[in-house]
Amino acid sequence: MILVYFAAIALATVQAAEEKCDGVTINGHMHTKEVLKTNVDSPYQFSIDYTTNTLFFSYSTHTKDERFQLAYLNLDNKEFNTVSAIKDGFASAVDQDKGKKQKKLIY
Repeated sequence: MILVYFAAIALATVQAAEEKCDGVTINGHMHTKEVLKTNVDSPYQFSIDYTTNTLFFSYSTHTKDERFQLAYLNLDNKEFNTVSAIKDGFASAVDQDKGKKQKKLIY
């Protein structure tokens, strides 16, 4: 009986400690939060190139000439840049088998 009591206390303590952690749990694994880029409005349509550890995404620009901007962020060194050759870039995809970036415009 005492063993059950201590097991319940230990379980409650572990759950309370996990609730205090500022992170997110995915498939039972706790991940810490990290701000990757600031001053980017409404980022979405994420794709990642695992061979270069580069995250591709688009974001809202709120300008008349170009509503969306396609951008990328190197997750290793946090280098951020936009893909200026594609106007109103909305979505991207990465061919993980070949490591080639396929950028597509969606209107």
